[in-house]
Amino acid sequence: MPSSASAQPSPPPQPVSKDRRKSTRFASGQPASCRPTASSDVTPVRIKDVSKQGLGLLSSRRFEVGSVLLVELGDSAPHPVTALARVVRLGREPDGTWIVGCMFFSDLNKEDLSAFQAKGTSAAPSDRRANIRLPVNRMASCRRHTPGAISRWPVEVKDESSDGLGLLCYLDIEDGAKLRIDLPPQGPEPPRTILVSVVRRVREPDGRWLLGCTICPK
Repeated sequence: MPSSASAQPSPPPQPVSKDRRKSTRFASGQPASCRPTASSDVTPVRIKDVSKQGLGLLSSRRFEVGSVLLVELGDSAPHPVTALARVVRLGREPDGTWIVGCMFFSDLNKEDLSAFQAKGTSAAPSDRRANIRLPVNRMASCRRHTPGAISRWPVEVKDESSDGLGLLCYLDIEDGAKLRIDLPPQGPEPPRTILVSVVRRVREPDGRWLLGCTICPK
Protein backbone atom coordinates (compact mmCIF):
# COMPACT_ATOMS: atom_id res chain seq x y z
CA MET A 1 0.00 0.00 0.00
CA PRO A 2 1.56 3.33 -1.00
CA SER A 3 2.53 5.71 1.79
CA SER A 4 0.49 8.84 2.43
CA ALA A 5 3.52 10.98 1.57
CA SER A 6 3.84 9.52 -1.93
CA ALA A 7 0.11 9.96 -2.53
CA GLN A 8 0.18 13.70 -1.91
CA PRO A 9 0.09 15.78 -5.11
CA SER A 10 2.91 18.24 -5.74
CA PRO A 11 2.02 21.90 -5.04
CA PRO A 12 0.78 23.89 -8.05
CA PRO A 13 3.19 26.40 -9.60
CA GLN A 14 2.99 30.00 -8.32
CA PRO A 15 1.00 32.20 -10.75
CA VAL A 16 3.25 34.66 -12.55
CA SER A 17 0.76 37.51 -12.11
CA LYS A 18 1.21 37.45 -8.34
CA ASP A 19 4.98 37.77 -8.66
CA ARG A 20 5.29 40.50 -11.26
CA ARG A 21 6.70 43.17 -8.94
CA LYS A 22 9.26 40.79 -7.40
CA SER A 23 11.51 40.94 -10.47
CA THR A 24 14.86 42.61 -9.85
CA ARG A 25 14.72 46.40 -9.84
CA PHE A 26 17.70 48.50 -10.93
CA ALA A 27 18.48 52.09 -9.99
CA SER A 28 18.49 54.45 -12.97
CA GLY A 29 18.55 58.26 -12.99
CA GLN A 30 17.84 58.47 -16.74
CA PRO A 31 16.06 61.62 -17.96
CA ALA A 32 12.89 60.85 -19.89
CA SER A 33 9.60 62.35 -21.00
CA CYS A 34 6.09 61.05 -20.60
CA ARG A 35 2.55 61.99 -21.47
CA PRO A 36 -0.87 60.46 -20.94
CA THR A 37 -2.04 58.71 -24.09
CA ALA A 38 -5.16 60.90 -23.99
CA SER A 39 -3.10 64.12 -24.07
CA SER A 40 -0.32 65.78 -26.05
CA ASP A 41 1.02 67.56 -22.95
CA VAL A 42 4.55 66.23 -22.42
CA THR A 43 6.14 66.22 -18.95
CA PRO A 44 9.85 65.76 -18.25
CA VAL A 45 10.54 63.05 -15.68
CA ARG A 46 13.45 61.08 -14.26
CA ILE A 47 13.58 57.28 -14.07
CA LYS A 48 14.05 56.35 -10.41
CA ASP A 49 14.28 52.59 -10.89
CA VAL A 50 13.27 49.98 -13.44
CA SER A 51 12.62 46.28 -13.86
CA LYS A 52 11.55 44.37 -16.94
CA GLN A 53 7.91 44.67 -15.79
CA GLY A 54 7.73 48.22 -14.47
CA LEU A 55 9.44 51.42 -13.44
CA GLY A 56 9.34 54.28 -10.95
CA LEU A 57 9.21 57.85 -12.21
CA LEU A 58 10.11 61.09 -10.42
CA SER A 59 7.86 63.88 -11.66
CA SER A 60 6.86 67.42 -10.74
CA ARG A 61 3.39 66.56 -12.06
CA ARG A 62 0.81 64.23 -10.52
CA PHE A 63 -0.50 61.37 -12.66
CA GLU A 64 -3.63 59.59 -11.45
CA VAL A 65 -3.59 55.87 -10.69
CA GLY A 66 -4.95 54.06 -13.74
CA SER A 67 -3.56 56.59 -16.23
CA VAL A 68 -1.80 55.14 -19.26
CA LEU A 69 1.51 56.86 -20.02
CA LEU A 70 3.79 56.87 -23.03
CA VAL A 71 7.34 56.97 -21.64
CA GLU A 72 10.28 57.95 -23.87
CA LEU A 73 13.95 58.00 -22.92
CA GLY A 74 15.98 61.17 -23.43
CA ASP A 75 18.93 61.80 -25.73
CA SER A 76 21.45 60.46 -23.20
CA ALA A 77 20.07 56.90 -23.53
CA PRO A 78 22.14 54.36 -25.50
CA HIS A 79 19.29 54.02 -28.00
CA PRO A 80 15.71 55.37 -28.34
CA VAL A 81 13.08 53.52 -26.30
CA THR A 82 9.35 54.16 -26.06
CA ALA A 83 7.23 52.14 -23.64
CA LEU A 84 3.55 52.07 -22.69
CA ALA A 85 2.88 51.82 -18.95
CA ARG A 86 -0.04 52.11 -16.53
CA VAL A 87 0.19 54.05 -13.25
CA VAL A 88 -0.41 51.65 -10.33
CA ARG A 89 1.03 53.56 -7.34
CA LEU A 90 1.49 57.18 -6.34
CA GLY A 91 3.59 58.70 -3.58
CA ARG A 92 5.21 62.01 -2.72
CA GLU A 93 8.72 62.96 -1.65
CA PRO A 94 9.36 65.57 1.11
CA ASP A 95 10.37 68.11 -1.57
CA GLY A 96 7.00 67.74 -3.33
CA THR A 97 8.22 65.49 -6.16
CA TRP A 98 5.75 62.77 -7.15
CA ILE A 99 6.88 59.14 -7.22
CA VAL A 100 4.87 57.41 -9.93
CA GLY A 101 4.94 53.61 -9.93
CA CYS A 102 4.08 52.06 -13.30
CA MET A 103 3.68 48.62 -14.85
CA PHE A 104 4.58 48.04 -18.50
CA PHE A 105 1.96 46.57 -20.80
CA SER A 106 4.62 44.15 -22.05
CA ASP A 107 7.95 43.15 -20.51
CA LEU A 108 11.08 45.00 -21.62
CA ASN A 109 13.60 43.01 -23.61
CA LYS A 110 17.22 42.85 -22.43
CA GLU A 111 18.43 45.73 -24.63
CA ASP A 112 15.65 48.14 -23.62
CA LEU A 113 16.03 47.25 -19.94
CA SER A 114 19.73 48.06 -20.22
CA ALA A 115 18.90 51.40 -21.88
CA PHE A 116 16.53 52.32 -19.03
CA GLN A 117 19.25 51.46 -16.48
CA ALA A 118 22.03 53.48 -18.10
CA LYS A 119 22.60 56.87 -16.52
CA GLY A 120 24.27 58.36 -19.59
CA THR A 121 25.54 61.90 -19.01
CA SER A 122 22.68 62.95 -16.75
CA ALA A 123 24.07 62.19 -13.32
CA ALA A 124 25.07 65.74 -12.34
CA PRO A 125 22.15 67.46 -10.54
CA SER A 126 23.35 70.91 -11.67
CA ASP A 127 22.80 69.95 -15.30
CA ARG A 128 19.36 68.37 -14.97
CA ARG A 129 17.38 71.09 -16.74
CA ALA A 130 19.67 71.14 -19.77
CA ASN A 131 19.38 67.37 -20.14
CA ILE A 132 15.61 66.98 -19.95
CA ARG A 133 14.13 70.27 -21.14
CA LEU A 134 11.13 69.51 -23.32
CA PRO A 135 8.96 71.75 -25.53
CA VAL A 136 5.49 72.58 -24.22
CA ASN A 137 4.21 75.62 -26.20
CA ARG A 138 1.14 76.08 -24.03
CA MET A 139 -0.63 79.28 -22.97
CA ALA A 140 -1.02 80.18 -19.30
CA SER A 141 -1.67 83.22 -17.13
CA CYS A 142 0.92 84.85 -14.92
CA ARG A 143 1.10 87.31 -12.01
CA ARG A 144 3.71 88.43 -9.53
CA HIS A 145 3.91 86.40 -6.35
CA THR A 146 3.78 89.39 -4.02
CA PRO A 147 1.16 90.51 -1.47
CA GLY A 148 -1.67 92.40 -3.11
CA ALA A 149 -0.63 91.60 -6.70
CA ILE A 150 -3.76 91.09 -8.83
CA SER A 151 -2.64 92.10 -12.32
CA ARG A 152 -2.36 89.13 -14.68
CA TRP A 153 -0.96 88.77 -18.16
CA PRO A 154 -0.73 85.92 -20.69
CA VAL A 155 2.47 83.95 -21.13
CA GLU A 156 3.49 81.05 -23.32
CA VAL A 157 5.17 78.16 -21.54
CA LYS A 158 7.86 77.39 -24.11
CA ASP A 159 9.51 74.45 -22.36
CA GLU A 160 9.50 72.62 -19.04
CA SER A 161 11.86 70.48 -17.02
CA SER A 162 11.62 68.90 -13.60
CA ASP A 163 13.06 72.05 -12.02
CA GLY A 164 12.38 74.92 -14.42
CA LEU A 165 10.26 76.63 -17.08
CA GLY A 166 10.94 78.76 -20.12
CA LEU A 167 8.35 81.54 -20.55
CA LEU A 168 7.62 83.91 -23.44
CA CYS A 169 5.89 87.22 -22.69
CA TYR A 170 5.89 90.89 -23.76
CA LEU A 171 6.80 92.20 -20.29
CA ASP A 172 10.42 92.59 -19.22
CA ILE A 173 10.53 90.96 -15.78
CA GLU A 174 13.62 91.56 -13.66
CA ASP A 175 15.90 88.75 -12.51
CA GLY A 176 14.90 87.36 -9.13
CA ALA A 177 11.19 88.17 -9.53
CA LYS A 178 8.84 85.47 -8.29
CA LEU A 179 5.92 84.64 -10.56
CA ARG A 180 2.82 82.50 -10.18
CA ILE A 181 2.03 80.56 -13.36
CA ASP A 182 -1.53 79.24 -13.66
CA LEU A 183 -1.89 76.48 -16.26
CA PRO A 184 -5.51 75.79 -17.31
CA PRO A 185 -6.89 72.24 -17.43
CA GLN A 186 -6.08 70.25 -20.55
CA GLY A 187 -7.85 66.98 -21.33
CA PRO A 188 -7.91 64.81 -18.19
CA GLU A 189 -5.24 66.95 -16.51
CA PRO A 190 -6.52 69.33 -13.78
CA PRO A 191 -5.32 72.95 -13.60
CA ARG A 192 -1.84 73.48 -12.17
CA THR A 193 -0.18 76.41 -10.40
CA ILE A 194 3.62 76.68 -10.46
CA LEU A 195 5.68 79.18 -8.47
CA VAL A 196 8.88 80.20 -10.27
CA SER A 197 11.78 82.61 -9.93
CA VAL A 198 13.25 84.43 -12.96
CA VAL A 199 16.97 83.68 -13.42
CA ARG A 200 17.59 84.66 -17.10
CA ARG A 201 16.13 87.16 -19.60
CA VAL A 202 16.71 87.20 -23.36
CA ARG A 203 14.99 89.50 -25.91
CA GLU A 204 13.54 87.59 -28.86
CA PRO A 205 13.45 88.99 -32.45
CA ASP A 206 9.65 89.40 -32.23
CA GLY A 207 9.98 91.70 -29.21
CA ARG A 208 8.96 89.18 -26.59
CA TRP A 209 11.12 88.26 -23.62
CA LEU A 210 12.27 84.70 -23.05
CA LEU A 211 12.39 84.21 -19.29
CA GLY A 212 14.37 81.32 -17.87
CA CYS A 213 12.83 80.35 -14.54
CA THR A 214 13.52 77.87 -11.77
CA ILE A 215 10.66 76.23 -9.89
CA CYS A 216 10.45 77.39 -6.26
CA PRO A 217 9.77 74.90 -3.46
CA LYS A 218 6.23 75.13 -2.14
